[in-house]
Amino acid sequence: MNRRKLVASSKKPGRTKTLTFFRVGPERGKVILVDSPGYGERGRPEWGELFEQYLKSRRELARVYLVINAKHGLNEADRIMLQDLDKRIQSSRNGHIWSFQAIITKADLYGGDGISISSIKQSIFDIAPTCLPPIVTAPPLKLGINDVRKSMMEACDL
Repeated sequence: MNRRKLVASSKKPGRTKTLTFFRVGPERGKVILVDSPGYGERGRPEWGELFEQYLKSRRELARVYLVINAKHGLNEADRIMLQDLDKRIQSSRNGHIWSFQAIITKADLYGGDGISISSIKQSIFDIAPTCLPPIVTAPPLKLGINDVRKSMMEACDL
């Protein structure tokens, strides 16, 4: 998980259009990170259907990460996704269920629009009490990157 340049990234939303699989971790192939298309402003209905099917069918799924841009705070699509994931966790009975965790990214860029990191965290817990504690990241400052790695390894019992 220490490799750089795994995938091209873009400042424009909507770049990811399919599920993209990455083998990561010390044992190649034991942990697979799946990047899915976004659900926000540039999201498409078919991407939601793809994500829905993946959640229902992947018995190996250990954790879902929801990336939230600190620069903008929680938007309506984030709130809906948090509610949906929380509802799935609460309604699961004896079947396999995954956990989910928010990653608040771009913490170094968040503005003074009255949005604070602590208020974003509190909103996440208010909306989705089953969400694991959010991880705050600021990649240029290397803030939180090791926490994300640790969370992924813990989710996979490594």
